Amino acid sequence: MFDKNLRQFLGTSQVNQDIVDTLLKRPEDFWYFNNGITVVASGVAKKPLGGNSTETGIFECTGFCVVNGAQTVGSIFAAATLNPESVQKAMVPVRIISSEKSLLAFASEVTRFTNTQNAIEKRDFGIFGTPAP
Repeated sequence: MFDKNLRQFLGTSQVNQDIVDTLLKRPEDFWYFNNGITVVASGVAKKPLGGNSTETGIFECTGFCVVNGAQTVGSIFAAATLNPESVQKAMVPVRIISSEKSLLAFASEVTRFTNTQNAIEKRDFGIFGTPAP
């Protein structure tokens, strides 16, 4: 599931513990606090339920690979082993990208670009009037 992810689940880290804590203590806020998961699939087929719209529905994916969000997936699993009822209250954004009709390099580009960002420094948190941790 993480073959094309730049790194595997890192296990216990402060960031991952914060993700677990949110899932256990504030699962209703998880949607707002988490960047979500990006998946590349070699094929995506929508089941006929709910019409032709791809905004919602049941999708069958082949070649499913998480390319961004391994820490989120691993933290969800860790939290679910502690308190599955709490985790069931959480929603997580998941973006599924089909590479079926794309150039061969497209999936690799999605992996690279979704994992590229400028480093966040503690001083950056003071910009919005929130004290740095």
